[in-house]
Amino acid sequence: MTKQRIFLKHGLFFLLLTLMLSLTVAFGFAANEKAVGAVSPTVAERNPDNIVLNWTKNDSITGVVLSRYDSAKKTFVEITKTTRSKYRITGLQPGEYYVFGVTPYLTKNGKTTMGNREKVRTYTTLAAVEGIKQSKTTLTSHRLSWKAVAGAEQYEIYYYKDSTKKFAKLGTTSKTDCNVSNLKPTTTYRYKICAIRTASNGKTVHGTVAGVFLAYTMPDTVKAVTAQDVTSNGCLLEWTPVERASAYRIFCIDAATGASLDVVTVRSASCILRNLPAGKKISCKVQACAKLAGALRYGEQSAAVTLVTKPAGTTITSAVRQNKNKIKLTWAPQDSCDGYMIYVSDAADGVFSLAAEVPVTAACEAVVAAPGKGDTFVIIRTYAVIDGVRMFSPVSDITTVRAAA
Repeated sequence: MTKQRIFLKHGLFFLLLTLMLSLTVAFGFAANEKAVGAVSPTVAERNPDNIVLNWTKNDSITGVVLSRYDSAKKTFVEITKTTRSKYRITGLQPGEYYVFGVTPYLTKNGKTTMGNREKVRTYTTLAAVEGIKQSKTTLTSHRLSWKAVAGAEQYEIYYYKDSTKKFAKLGTTSKTDCNVSNLKPTTTYRYKICAIRTASNGKTVHGTVAGVFLAYTMPDTVKAVTAQDVTSNGCLLEWTPVERASAYRIFCIDAATGASLDVVTVRSASCILRNLPAGKKISCKVQACAKLAGALRYGEQSAAVTLVTKPAGTTITSAVRQNKNKIKLTWAPQDSCDGYMIYVSDAADGVFSLAAEVPVTAACEAVVAAPGKGDTFVIIRTYAVIDGVRMFSPVSDITTVRAAA
């Protein structure tokens, strides 16, 4: 009986001792865990392939353990352990969703106590679209192309809408180019292009936009060009104005030789050409131009309009009566013609008759018959043969040869 009481007494003692030790350890752990403070992590920087996290560091922690949630393993995988208050996590996929864990810990008296894991949910970014170019430009369309962005699955194209003064979505493509059509001629267009990707959590990630790209359509082709009031060295050209054109260039060539003549630039839809070669067949084209997308752009040249300048005229340098019936004439040479035609009359306001035709290869002189015994009136003009047709210069001033004494 005594032995049973002693055993029971000792058993109760050991039971109470074990219970007290358990409570002491439990309260000690609770006190240690409570001593590891929260760090409140935040995202300091987001980039296509890295994320920068920072957190509050105080005396209640020694450092943190950084981890990343692995959806395949369904657990957090440690990245690193650090005593700093900021860390750049690299080697990430652009445009992806990530969950990071930041677990503070306290090392004291050789013992490390872990705090609660604090989660940060964030996305990596996509780089801005670069290298945008314009090509295959027409009156009503152009092609845009750009460099591929790492991680991008598609690209969204936006254009500036004048009616709303805002950018509107034009479309989405998985390629690195797109054709834009049904545009207005002679117009500047503004575009923004953004890379996009669907992250693993189903959310669409949009890349940054570097800036606005300016593109343009060609100025319209000039139409209905006409040549009027053709002289020996010029003419009047007119055409239908091109909407939004700021200037026009006129190109002229010698139709026979193909030699280019001076290029003239004007601001209105008409031009008086001067200094053209006399007695020539000339082809003229007109081209509209306008300042578009920051530079001067040129449309296609118009259909050619052909004109024939008149030969340059000449003047009589001397007229001497040799006798009652004959008059000797000399005149200034003219290289732009094929010959000269001399006319005489017995009255200044009378009918002039052809007295002589002299080819340009001969000397610039001729003896012609006087039409009567009184004063003789003489005029001269040149001619040029173009495409088998004779073109005549204006007649010279009248030269009077007095009657023989």
